[in-house]
Amino acid sequence: MNSTTDFTKGSISKVILKFYFPMLATAMLQQFYTFADTMIVGRGLGDNALAAVGNMSSLCFLIVGFSMGLANGFSVLIAQRFGEKNYSMLRRTLFSMIILSFGITALLTVLSTAFLKNTLILLQTDEIILNDSLLYGYIIFGGLLASITYNVSAGILRSLGDSRTPLTAIILSSVINIMLDCFLIFVLRTGVGGAAAATVLSQVVSAAVCIRKLVSMDFLKMEKEERKFDAGISLKLLKNGVPMALMN
Repeated sequence: MNSTTDFTKGSISKVILKFYFPMLATAMLQQFYTFADTMIVGRGLGDNALAAVGNMSSLCFLIVGFSMGLANGFSVLIAQRFGEKNYSMLRRTLFSMIILSFGITALLTVLSTAFLKNTLILLQTDEIILNDSLLYGYIIFGGLLASITYNVSAGILRSLGDSRTPLTAIILSSVINIMLDCFLIFVLRTGVGGAAAATVLSQVVSAAVCIRKLVSMDFLKMEKEERKFDAGISLKLLKNGVPMALMN
């Protein structure tokens, strides 16, 4: 547990600042991530491609923002169990959270891809950019598992007092995303599909960094009897997660 912050020891202001600054840096990097992505698409693919990506931004934010809210809400229960030092219940909660997250991811992926075209038509998307918008959206929504896995695992880490690992993950992800964007757009000429693929692949990396950290924590290693889906725990998770998801 050395990498986690214990909020019950030391100066509370120092402890909070130590925990907060990596979170602030993570949020700032995510904004830069979006800016760099947009700039590369605009420079490499032109106005229509940029318009197609921009056209999808609100829908992507809606779906990804919803999943981020769920992840943050779920993490509240993890933080409570961690604070109580009830590690057995923490692991049970974690297992139910993982199963629930996979189910929600599958549902969001199916719904977002199935209704994407009709939604874009309803939003009166210009025919010139419709196909590119669809391609970008199908890849991003098809790769929701990577995005949600990062958000859930990063949320768990923060609830355990570790805000540094999510920052490390987003730094690495940002660098890889920019490199892949440049390679796929300028070298392979893969268009907006390449830009979307770069985003998804970089999110896979950020998710892997967070998962690796979680797996290394001995107190999270589950016994066989702890690997059971609990409907009661899942209901508590949803009671925390759904309101935060809707606020997002």
